[in-house]
Amino acid sequence: MKKLYITLALNFIVLLSFSQKLPFQGYLEESGVPVNGTRNFSFELTDYGWSETISNVPIDNGIYNVVLGEITLLPDTLFSNLNETSLNITVDSTIIGSVTLYKPLVNGQSLLGNEAPLIVKGPNGETKAELNYFANNNAGSLVLNGANDSTKVILGSAAGGYGGFLGLYDSLRNVGAQLRVTNKGRGNLYTYNEAHTNVGWFGGIGNDGFAQLVSYDDTETLSGALLLGSFADGRYPELYLEGAAQPNFGLGRFRVIQLPGGEETTQLEINRSNGNGQARLQISQDNGGADPTGVTGTLDLFADSSPNFILGAATWEDHNLANMSAYGSIPDGTGWYYSVLDLGASKTGDGSQEYGFLNFHNNQNGNSYNTVSIS
Repeated sequence: MKKLYITLALNFIVLLSFSQKLPFQGYLEESGVPVNGTRNFSFELTDYGWSETISNVPIDNGIYNVVLGEITLLPDTLFSNLNETSLNITVDSTIIGSVTLYKPLVNGQSLLGNEAPLIVKGPNGETKAELNYFANNNAGSLVLNGANDSTKVILGSAAGGYGGFLGLYDSLRNVGAQLRVTNKGRGNLYTYNEAHTNVGWFGGIGNDGFAQLVSYDDTETLSGALLLGSFADGRYPELYLEGAAQPNFGLGRFRVIQLPGGEETTQLEINRSNGNGQARLQISQDNGGADPTGVTGTLDLFADSSPNFILGAATWEDHNLANMSAYGSIPDGTGWYYSVLDLGASKTGDGSQEYGFLNFHNNQNGNSYNTVSIS
């Protein structure tokens, strides 16, 4: 003989009022022994003309779990005209019996189609939880309160009822963190400091991920920010550091760039807040020179209005030949500047010999003169 024992938790009943599925757990014995293995279950609500069969349900030491409505959705009129109904259960063509499902109530109120908040109170009458329904956007919210009746958690809707919202609050109902999802599925997490100022943003811009961390001094004055994302060109990611003197100006940037030949690499920039002076470390390529596919590491040091040093290679000739150039402030008429000193390596025309050289230049009146050459 088979015996069936049914257990329904409160959260299962609450789920019933908001969907057409119901998690259901039961216990099955056969001849006094807990069943193990799989069985075929059939469920029926005769009051509503609903039934479904779930095959090969796993049973572990007598306990099984199913979701009613998984195969055939439960009727959306369930409990619309009845306060209770019978669920008939059959296992492998053997009728086990029935259990009674009751219309869910909280504080004497129905959970179905009621706009009045459902309130859970503590032993002293203080409000601990509110379950709300808002007809204007056809959405609900759950509000959880803490020890001093202040709101700690709000779970609800955003974006006109088409997105999700989770808010976490302190003892004075000041927001500490918010998680929002737009109606297009984009999620954003916002975090706040003790002064209730937004200091963290983790989410997305367009189709790209984005993070922003903001710093404030003891007077709550902005002192800097760190940004991570592909916000500069919408393609390659970068790490961006800002100070307080000049907003939206990167004092430091570490980013992915594309070389002229199509390969990808990274670039590190260090800047001053007034925009003058810069140090840049990167991989370089001159695809218009005699070695178009070669690459080399370069360190570029800039002064207020012109470069100081370029350390790298003779990219126009051979990326394997080291080169360092020191510059003055006289433009060469091509958008660049005359060098005053060149130090590097070169090779003979047939490539059989390599040698070092040192050249000094005198730049004046739009011309550059090589005054000393050592090799």
